[in-house]
Amino acid sequence: LMLQLQGETGVKLLWGTANMFSHRRYMHGAATNPNAHVFACAAAQVKKAMEVTHKLGGVNYVFWGGREGYQSVLNADVRRELDNMAAFFRMAMQHKANLGAGFQFLIEPKPREPTKHQYDYDAQTVMGFLHHYGLQNDFKLNIEPNHTTLAGHDYEHDILMSARYGML
Repeated sequence: LMLQLQGETGVKLLWGTANMFSHRRYMHGAATNPNAHVFACAAAQVKKAMEVTHKLGGVNYVFWGGREGYQSVLNADVRRELDNMAAFFRMAMQHKANLGAGFQFLIEPKPREPTKHQYDYDAQTVMGFLHHYGLQNDFKLNIEPNHTTLAGHDYEHDILMSARYGML
């Protein structure tokens, strides 16, 4: 139906995404969830959303962390969770290659939505993560003004940081 409506209206798809934060299964994250079944469900959801984005000619694919983080370091294995998130992104990169898709991967920093400590807190945090895991050539940042405010920055801060490092 969406493909048909695109043909009728000429409207193009700017980006696709998967909601991996509002369902209760993701209350402890999706890509960083310690439960392998939840991780697999998130991967299947992203796989399908990427396929639809590709079929509809989407220009970008956005990852919104939402719950990728923790409330207390006492119940988190931060390194393992970050390793899992990097593995999740690598699987998405492989699936994109398998599809032959040309869309750009974007990560949208989302501090405190709703977890206290987010792995994608702000532009600099995301850029550090991407560089640490060697993902910086496949991902860019999608900056949303309200999220920079939640991080305690002016909107211009994350735009400037992302632009100066070629990640916007």
